[in-house]
Amino acid sequence: MVGSKNPKKGIALSSLRDMTEKIKTLDAEKKNLLLEIEELKKLAESKTQALESEVGMLREEVESLRTLLGVEAMDPPETGSEQTLSEELQSPSGTEKPEPEKSKTNFLRRKK
Repeated sequence: MVGSKNPKKGIALSSLRDMTEKIKTLDAEKKNLLLEIEELKKLAESKTQALESEVGMLREEVESLRTLLGVEAMDPPETGSEQTLSEELQSPSGTEKPEPEKSKTNFLRRKK
């Protein structure tokens, strides 16, 4: 009877060792994944900052263009969609608004 329990004990001990190894492997993999997640967070943060900077520069450029073209600055719409410069130059009926002559001629004079 003692001999019949030893094989079961050996199988259980082997299974326990296998499980312990799997747990160690999974813990190491977990640590590596957590490090990778932190690196990805840092990368995403730096890309976010770069995009925010680029958006800021583009907004400044839009303001400059509006100033040059004599278009009044508008508050951004509440819906989140922004009106394009060409849409701003058109009246509600679809015809284009006449551009102010003073700003256009002043602009042309400054360029010469």
